Amino acid sequence: MNIIAERLVPFIIQHPPFNLLSIDQVNKLAAYSEIRYHEQGEILFREGEHPGDFFYMVRQGQVKIYIASEQNRLIDRCDEGDIFGVRPLIAKEPYLATAEVEENALLYALPVTVFESFLDTNPRISLYLAAGFASGKPAARKNFVQTSGGSVFSTHQPRPYEQLQEMSKIRATGSLMTCGMQTRIKEAAQLMSESNSSAIIVTNTTQLPLGIITDTDLRKKVATGKLSLDSTVTELMNAPVYTIDKNANNGEAMVAMMQRSIHHLCITEDGSAQTPCLGLLSDQDLLLAEGRSPAALLRGIKSCGSTSEISDLLGKADQLVSGYIDSRTHSAYISGVMAAINDTVLAKCIEMAINELGQAPVGFCWLSLGSAGREEQIIRTDQDNALVYVDKEAFGDDFLKTYFLEFAQKVNGYLADCGFEYDPAGIMAGNHRWCNKVSEWSQLFGQWIKTPDEQNILLSTIFFDFRAAYGEKSLAATLSENLYKALSQQPKFLSFMAKDALTNPPPLSFFRNFLVEKSGEHKDQFDLKLRAMLPLVDAGRVLCLHHKIKGANNTPKRFRAIAELEPTQSELFLEAALSYEILVGMRAKSAIENRNSGRYISPERFQKLERQSLKNIFEIIAELQKLLEVRFQLNYLR
Repeated sequence: MNIIAERLVPFIIQHPPFNLLSIDQVNKLAAYSEIRYHEQGEILFREGEHPGDFFYMVRQGQVKIYIASEQNRLIDRCDEGDIFGVRPLIAKEPYLATAEVEENALLYALPVTVFESFLDTNPRISLYLAAGFASGKPAARKNFVQTSGGSVFSTHQPRPYEQLQEMSKIRATGSLMTCGMQTRIKEAAQLMSESNSSAIIVTNTTQLPLGIITDTDLRKKVATGKLSLDSTVTELMNAPVYTIDKNANNGEAMVAMMQRSIHHLCITEDGSAQTPCLGLLSDQDLLLAEGRSPAALLRGIKSCGSTSEISDLLGKADQLVSGYIDSRTHSAYISGVMAAINDTVLAKCIEMAINELGQAPVGFCWLSLGSAGREEQIIRTDQDNALVYVDKEAFGDDFLKTYFLEFAQKVNGYLADCGFEYDPAGIMAGNHRWCNKVSEWSQLFGQWIKTPDEQNILLSTIFFDFRAAYGEKSLAATLSENLYKALSQQPKFLSFMAKDALTNPPPLSFFRNFLVEKSGEHKDQFDLKLRAMLPLVDAGRVLCLHHKIKGANNTPKRFRAIAELEPTQSELFLEAALSYEILVGMRAKSAIENRNSGRYISPERFQKLERQSLKNIFEIIAELQKLLEVRFQLNYLR
């Protein structure tokens, strides 16, 4: 072994993905590698340059990765053990970013051709690299365990949106304004005015956040005379106050604000209200920090006066998604942004329908289904929704049904005008079958579960992904309780759902003829949804129902929740979660490039790493389906 190999092998074998290689493979890689020293300020490669013959690992020092064409927007900082410059392993295309030495660095230059030969024999390596490719940056070393068993997946659940590209750390502007519980409103308003702050946090004696007062509260409740200036702040404050971890990034904060329709977050040590308040973050802070923000789109949609105006803004949302895809932003973040935007559009359409028909006579909840219900919708597809309303005998069944049907049909029409096409199968709230009071929905669910024929199983796969998108969420919670009650009375139903989840087995090889459509409009194209995404969605759903997991509709979240409950199988479930995120990114990329749904892709359009990732994902699907077959005893199901 030469001197370079003697230094390189003991180091790289400690870090993923090299810990997945055999010692012979590591020695072979080391034999063709180089040790390079670079001083601060040196450029290793530039955005737009064609990749060379090596990718890099940091032994000492630090390298920053940034996009020069976007005002040097920082993407990542790589230190000891991190790999970067993997573009040659992914595609023979120019680098998407610039790498500059930030601190004098000792680097290992690793040969691409040698490492490429390992991809086919070790699928977890390519899945690891695909994870970084899907997230827009190298897969974070600290998020992967290093065990003799060779797992590359973390034993802890990462924070949501941990690998987003809009990665700059949250930073509140201005000084933090707080006041005690006995402070008078007048005094709190004076503090806000003197500091030019739009909000003030109410804390206890140990600085734990109890509530928040904003300019809006002062206008709506004090200026109108509803509360006296001499009242205490506890009478005015909104509680509980929403908090965020001090180590969060702007992307996480943005999604948190959009999902809750709020404008401020209290920054605390651990992201909970049980640690002292450290700062206050506003949506204006985020707008200043990020050159582009979907928050402006949300405000624009809320102020629209017609569906044509909303449609125009959704065109801008499409451009936003296109930009995210081009810059390799994590699909989980894009999905979160689009769910918030789509829910805001829905709220506006419902508001328009109420203005036309008058307030609803009883409480109701609009349910999103399908990919929208799972918060996985990146591109606009057709509508999948339903409506549930309160049982109230005083109004009479006919009266309530008539009102809510007309109401739902108007909302469906407004959504169609905005660009969300009508569902060809009629799975919409404006269909009398899918607009029901609570008891009727519970009865329907019970019938499907009691009689698991092909049609009822199909309906279950659609409706059991429901999510409360607008209105009284307690109604959706009641439906969920009734659903699990019905499942407990008919435990064999899940076996039929599991059997349905095996309907689409993975291909044995990516290159077999049967992989692509053999006829019709999409002849010779690969059906990404049917062949790869749907099997994961179906498996995640049935396992989630099996464990009675509530509040986890999103497929990756489902698999991560299941991984916590089944530690002996956690590696498989974490791989499934990652696989689905990669597939969502692939479909979104295809949709943007081809201006369609992104579902059907010509195999020759897949890049090298995408092909390898698909092969790995097929193996994961096969393992999942085998698990379902054994767990639900499908060989004995009649």
